[in-house]
Amino acid sequence: MDFDNEAILYKPASLWIRGLIWAIVGSFSFGFIYACFARMDEVVIAKGELQALGAERPIRAPISGIVSEIFIKEGDSVEKDSKLLRFDSNVLHAKKEGLEAKLGELESSIQSEKEILKEISILADAGGIQKLQYLQQKNKVSELGYEKKQVEAEIKELNFDKSKTLLVSPVKGKVFNLISVSKGFAANQGETLLKIVPSGDTEAKIFLKNSDIGFVKSNMKAKIRVDAFPFTQFGSIEGILKSIGDEVIRSNQQNQSSLFPAYVSLEKQYLEKNGEKFFVRSGQSVSVNLIVRDKRIISLLTDAIDKAIDSLRGIKS
Repeated sequence: MDFDNEAILYKPASLWIRGLIWAIVGSFSFGFIYACFARMDEVVIAKGELQALGAERPIRAPISGIVSEIFIKEGDSVEKDSKLLRFDSNVLHAKKEGLEAKLGELESSIQSEKEILKEISILADAGGIQKLQYLQQKNKVSELGYEKKQVEAEIKELNFDKSKTLLVSPVKGKVFNLISVSKGFAANQGETLLKIVPSGDTEAKIFLKNSDIGFVKSNMKAKIRVDAFPFTQFGSIEGILKSIGDEVIRSNQQNQSSLFPAYVSLEKQYLEKNGEKFFVRSGQSVSVNLIVRDKRIISLLTDAIDKAIDSLRGIKS
């Protein structure tokens, strides 16, 4: 058979295959061109929670004493000057009676010692006794006088403390972090018994990772997503990064990573769905997206390539 004169014929590809190839090439070209010019937001994501504007008010025990009445419970709303706790004043009465009795004894002792001092003074002037005995008696009278002043000051303080046996709320707000207080609870002076979170507008307190803090600055735009309201249904709240704290917080004992507190203001205090408003409140957890910058989409690919090259450079031959 003679194959020299035979022509090799190729069957052309079908129309749909050629169309598919051109569609793939066109899509890739369009996508590449779009990625070169289109831009996207680069964000830093931080977790935190909403808190009332203005610091929460710790309520501390003004005196050491026994709690006799409790007027509130965790989560209660209170008005300014609402009753919170009452301390047993009987302990103060008993202490005052003891101090008054001690004061009476001191006054009697001072009077007696002054009479002795007067007699010793006459003898000392006449040379009947040594001057040292006179000075010792004089010091004794002075010490009793100083002790008397101390007791009088304690009585005065007790009279002032009697007005502190009733604790009232300094502001309108909610009861928060109420310790396990019950009737008969013994509180120490200065011990924090509860906190009052003021009512009103809230802000987001978030914690930035050490790896993110270099890209973040004040007045950045933010989007606040409230965990209690799914983002896909309720969206987010626009906000502005107000400030970044200087103090460093360690996340936990096992993971000693550094966190920096920051505060984000909310443009509105509610989310909307189907025309209905859902108000946020203090204590709700949030996820905040801070818009660092916008960059070209193609940079996602170029950044990945740069990282791969850097990792290859680090491999020792």
